[in-house]
Amino acid sequence: MIVPVLCAGTALAGDGAWSHFLKGVKQYEARNIELAEKHFRTALRNDEQLWDAYYYLGLILDKRGESKGARTCLLKLPEERSLYAAAQAKLGQMATVRGKYPDAATHYQASAAKRPSVDAWIEAATACMRAHKYPEAEECLLNCQKLTKGDLRLVENFARLYMETKQWAKAVPHYDKLIEISPRDNAAKFGKAVCLKYGGDKYEAIRLLETILESEPVHIGALKHLIDAYDGKRGKEQVRHKLIGRLEYLKRNPIKKHPPPPRHKNQDRPPMPRMPADEERESK
Repeated sequence: MIVPVLCAGTALAGDGAWSHFLKGVKQYEARNIELAEKHFRTALRNDEQLWDAYYYLGLILDKRGESKGARTCLLKLPEERSLYAAAQAKLGQMATVRGKYPDAATHYQASAAKRPSVDAWIEAATACMRAHKYPEAEECLLNCQKLTKGDLRLVENFARLYMETKQWAKAVPHYDKLIEISPRDNAAKFGKAVCLKYGGDKYEAIRLLETILESEPVHIGALKHLIDAYDGKRGKEQVRHKLIGRLEYLKRNPIKKHPPPPRHKNQDRPPMPRMPADEERESK
């Protein structure tokens, strides 16, 4: 049965469903959205099982802000259709915008399973981590690893996953790989330092935090962790006092941050790991 959202629209005379569908695609690609919509609606009135028309109509409704109707259309596509993966990815994107992270993770996983690729599995893993579905995130990354071992995003997401789940020893080798690729990567050094600090190697953690502050004196996270690591450490009282003063100054005079440039062509860097929950409370 056709969905209610498809009942409206002006019919176009002549031609069959498939002809209207092809004309709709042509008009959609030419950005004649209103005319494309009329063709897709006419195609569906002539053939309610012309599934790919639901996909394009869903995209049109989403562009117009009719998310409920768009979702209804996109969910119509059966799994065997070639556009099923694209429809699921779009549903994942829409769920993310609405803050429905578990739903987004489910849709992105379905998309990646239907049409596996490095990008699809990375997207699915990121969505799962956002939804705190960590076992599923690891499974996505392991599936991605079957397709590539050299993609930097894979290494970054493994590091992020193990950081967020407090698997410090598993995270460290991935941060080591990032540092090997980019020796001046303070974000990777900081991630490794946090893992070492909580994993028991406080001496190496302090060394890394000091290295970060030598090149980036205003690194808030490194300041907080080094102040904590110096607490009660003999001979570091004055240094710790100066670091506290610097941190208080930065809190009163925050520095405006600009987004970093892409790490390499066509690959924006994913967000670096969130701090563990106790550290997030500390940092507020």
